[in-house]
Amino acid sequence: MLPFQAATDAQVACVMVGSQTVLALDDRPALASPRVLDLLRDELGFGGVVVSENLSIPAVHEPLGGVARAAIAAVAAGVDVVMLDSEVSRGRSPAARRATAWQRRAEVVRALTAAVERGVIDRQRIGEAVARVRALHQRYGLTPGAHRPQWPRANASARQVASRIADRSVAVVRGGHLLPLNMPPGTVLTLMRVPDVGQRRADSARHTPDYLPTQLAAHHRVSQVPAGAPVPTAGPVIVYGYDTRTTTADSSRAAEEATRLAVNGRTVVQVAFGDVDDLAGSSAPVLIAAFSPHRASIAAVDRILLADGRARGAVPVGGAPW
Repeated sequence: MLPFQAATDAQVACVMVGSQTVLALDDRPALASPRVLDLLRDELGFGGVVVSENLSIPAVHEPLGGVARAAIAAVAAGVDVVMLDSEVSRGRSPAARRATAWQRRAEVVRALTAAVERGVIDRQRIGEAVARVRALHQRYGLTPGAHRPQWPRANASARQVASRIADRSVAVVRGGHLLPLNMPPGTVLTLMRVPDVGQRRADSARHTPDYLPTQLAAHHRVSQVPAGAPVPTAGPVIVYGYDTRTTTADSSRAAEEATRLAVNGRTVVQVAFGDVDDLAGSSAPVLIAAFSPHRASIAAVDRILLADGRARGAVPVGGAPW
């Protein structure tokens, strides 16, 4: 609870509540648990806006009976704002994806309205949420007619913040003594992207471009091979993915590929750009937890692998099977 207490003491504006179940408190996902929300409000003293984890993620909404039911449960428990994707992946085109997302939003609004009318959600609960969101708007000058940010400048600032966060987050879990990689002139760096198979990745994140090949090819010779294929060169291999672990497998597909390739002294690096448990069971000499597939994290991984080898992050959970 220390990070949340520190956030409260620092008067942060928003806190996100995730979908994990804290069995010591409740058998429901945290974002739908009145006990968890009461702990945040009453015991820690947080008075700002509480935002749900992205309800568009199947692994988040399915245990609660779908997106609409998850939204009702979250708001009833004490969440002020429910998060939904701006796009969902089932559309055949960007326009179709956006249309589907807007349809889902409308369904959630109708479901919440009906829940209030039936008394499932107390009207006072809605009033509290509205008051907190209005206070948030006032705090940041987001009142009607207010001057809007200059987005190019705001985006540049956001990129700088993202870079600082990535530099402090990306962690070398194993094999730091092998970094940076030894890359004599002419060495080919082989990249193997393992397709996602899990459901933990949000729909919008599935459309995040794969920036790693472009980033590395800017200053090194790069070859890409599909998962399961032989690697024809003797240079280092980077095996990576976001969510390549199924719910029943002991190890992820990325870990299996990295283990297959880590023979005869070959330097194999496995990078988890999403859930760190993708690294579990891997025999790769070098394991890196990046936590995100976005550009700032890609740049940090590039620097650690090929420039200075220094990682400032740490995996937040001990006792993991690497």
